Amino acid sequence: MRIMSGGIFAIPFFDIVIFNQKNETIIEAWKQRRLYFVPHNIVYESYEASTLEVSGEFDLWHQRFCHLSKKTIPKMANKQLVDGLPRLKLEKPPFGKHIDCQFCAMGKQARTPFVPRSFRRASAVGHRLHVDIAGPTGEPTFSKADYFVLLKDEYSAYRLIYFIRTKDQAFECVKRAIVQVEADTKSKVRMLISDCGSEFLSNKMKAYLLERGVAQEVSAPATPEQNGVIERDNRTVMEAARSMLYAENAPNYLWGKAANTAVYTLNRSINRTSGDKTPYELYFQRKPRVNHLRIFGSLAFVKEQEKKRRGLYSK
Repeated sequence: MRIMSGGIFAIPFFDIVIFNQKNETIIEAWKQRRLYFVPHNIVYESYEASTLEVSGEFDLWHQRFCHLSKKTIPKMANKQLVDGLPRLKLEKPPFGKHIDCQFCAMGKQARTPFVPRSFRRASAVGHRLHVDIAGPTGEPTFSKADYFVLLKDEYSAYRLIYFIRTKDQAFECVKRAIVQVEADTKSKVRMLISDCGSEFLSNKMKAYLLERGVAQEVSAPATPEQNGVIERDNRTVMEAARSMLYAENAPNYLWGKAANTAVYTLNRSINRTSGDKTPYELYFQRKPRVNHLRIFGSLAFVKEQEKKRRGLYSK
């Protein structure tokens, strides 16, 4: 095993010896299980200053230009875009193919983009159900909800949304969703996919899924890309809700009504995964009717029940 980051890490058997670029020993340690132990009675010289040494003229100008890309500096020199910059040749990076400066790696390092999904999409309704929690939104709804739980069937892209006050209420939402999906589609939910939040990894959640025969799949910590099917929908729902509130100049506490309306219409709209059929049609096996739709915030009149209305009171 070799680790390259400012020096060469040579690990023979269970020991580790760290050398600098001059092959001078910096630290010696031994391994016990998953930890490395350094003898406390050995005093090592400080090599902090050596990391700041400039190995050549190219590195000198790289640091003078505040760690500018090493591809940009020779381009500026060759095209004589500035005065006083000598012609420099880009040398082979000393620490690997992508890291040419340990301080650039510490200050600029970015994650490698995630590749598109390589596994096959679910082949039937209910086989794979994605779930996630979004919030807090900043202002509670009429029912004092600060969060919403969004579930999405992978095959049909049909969504269910529930509003909760605290995250621990997500368990009841998952129970309701599984029962509802199985009742609506007559198809058994086979897998629940979520992030590794404690509300989805609780003992009662695991016990319930085991009892129902539902497998559970969780993404790695701090890796929302692995649960992108539902993560992107959280943003889609909230963007639609925000747009409706702005369009009607509605108060923010109506965000729950707006989000619920957004999910209702998204289920009746085509998307990339549903093709030429709406999520509603794939889920219920019939086309949806949309002639009843009205603009969010439209003025409406509710007729009073006759038994509650008296005399000349308004209907």
